[in-house]
Amino acid sequence: MIGLLLRGRQRLGLLPVFFFWAILGMTGSALAEVRLITPSGFRPSVPFLVRVEMRDNTGARDWNLWDADALLTADQRGISFSASRVVLRNGLGTALLTISGNTDFTLTATVNGERATRTVRNLTGQPSVAVQGTLPGTSTIWSGIVTVTGDITVPSGHTLTIQPNTFVLINSVASGTSGISITVNGSIQSLGTEFSPVVITCWRPI
Repeated sequence: MIGLLLRGRQRLGLLPVFFFWAILGMTGSALAEVRLITPSGFRPSVPFLVRVEMRDNTGARDWNLWDADALLTADQRGISFSASRVVLRNGLGTALLTISGNTDFTLTATVNGERATRTVRNLTGQPSVAVQGTLPGTSTIWSGIVTVTGDITVPSGHTLTIQPNTFVLINSVASGTSGISITVNGSIQSLGTEFSPVVITCWRPI
């Protein structure tokens, strides 16, 4: 599984299995602050990527923080993570988690006493649109929750636009390499922002 960060408009040849952009402002002292980068929503047992950065007093990543742990906690009972810590190397760490529980919660990452928080919504039960095949015409817009149930082709001359806060769930396979692919001969515009991310992730096995 591959995790990438993408901001603004990008042209992609072939999308990875897991892609998202999400970021939240942080709280901290004048000397250091924590940045917590996550999706803004989740579905139980669906992979959830967490990135934690430690910033110095100039706002730059603290490369001198060679070895540290970020402790992850939730403010709601019944919410649990497959791992509660993210290891930071040179001020940066990522972890791929699964979340158990069925309620909205606030995620907190704590590093050396400094904290950052992110509100995460439970997307269970939210309506979704199923898509597959070659996209027709010259343009397509994805928004809300989109479930990719088969191979997708963005043909030459076609632009696929993914709106902020869109969740794209790609059906996965239990094993092997014959999973769904998204082939881009045209272009993709991801309009996710720091506070309204675009998320592309694997979904239940087919």
